[in-house]
Formats: sequence, structure tokens, C-alpha cells
Amino acid sequence: MTIMVNVVDMESEQRFQQALQVAHVAHKGQARYNGEPYVYHSIRVAGALSSLSERIVGVLHDVLEEKPLARLVPKSDDIKFWVLDLGSALTGSDCFVWLHDYEAEALAALTRSKGIQSYSDYIETIKSVGGLAVIVKLADLADNLKDLPPAKESLRKRYEKARSTLFPLVCNE
Repeated sequence: MTIMVNVVDMESEQRFQQALQVAHVAHKGQARYNGEPYVYHSIRVAGALSSLSERIVGVLHDVLEEKPLARLVPKSDDIKFWVLDLGSALTGSDCFVWLHDYEAEALAALTRSKGIQSYSDYIETIKSVGGLAVIVKLADLADNLKDLPPAKESLRKRYEKARSTLFPLVCNE
């Protein structure tokens, strides 16, 4: 049996639009601590980045963490790219975006296994993957830090420590 797959141009802006749709669906009904729709954070992170891959991973960076039924499907002999799939179980229809290897690797690194992985181990994972994962995490941290209320001082310290760990990596590239 042959599987026919209509793959969009991997360098097209259409992939960002697909990623944006996935983020909207995944974060539907979620709110941040300040009450704003959660997807606004993802959009701001993507907006702070420049390349297509950075923006795609930026807008998707919290999807796997926030939606346990979302899955990252590895490429195969029939399909030459990774797929981030929310699937019909969550959406009632197909909702996915194609990813290059390096995008999938960055997205996996940016997904923290809460309750299993400590925050410092999570940052070390991002650090070891480097490149795209580091750039997106720095944009995420910048957005998180800009409107953090004073009551979240311990979170601020954790984010600032993560930023000081990761920032030198982009200065040396």
C-alpha cells in the first residue's frame, strides 16, 4: 500500500501558518497567570524570532507540554519529515505541521517532562541540543520575564538563572 502525502514546501510561510493553527487549537481555553489567552505568549515568542524555523518552533514550544495527547511523529520511509500532530482525538479533524529534523529535535528539547525532569535538567537538555532550542528558549524566557508579577519572585530568579546559562551559547556562535 502506498501512502500519498501532500507535503507543503518546507521553506514556505504556509508551514508557519499551520504551526500557528496547531498552537491556537492546542492552547484553546488556556490562560496565563495574568488571564490572557495562553496562545498570545506563543505568538509573542514567535514574533521575537527571525527565521522561519525559529518562528515555527517558537509558536509551538509549549504545545507538547500542555497537550499530552499531542505527539511528535518521527519520519519514516514513506514520510520524509517529522509531524507534530494534534490528531482528530483533540480537534475533530487533522491538525498538524511538518517539521525538519532539527526543528523536531529543538521542540523535543523544549518540552519539559514536569514531575520527571527538574528545571535545571531541562535547561541542561536545551543547552546540550544548542542552536535552535537555545534561541527559542531565550525568547521564551524574555517574554516570561517581561510581565512576571512581583509575587512570582522565585520564578523570576529561576528564569534569570536559565537565561544566564543559555545566553553565552548564542554569543559564541
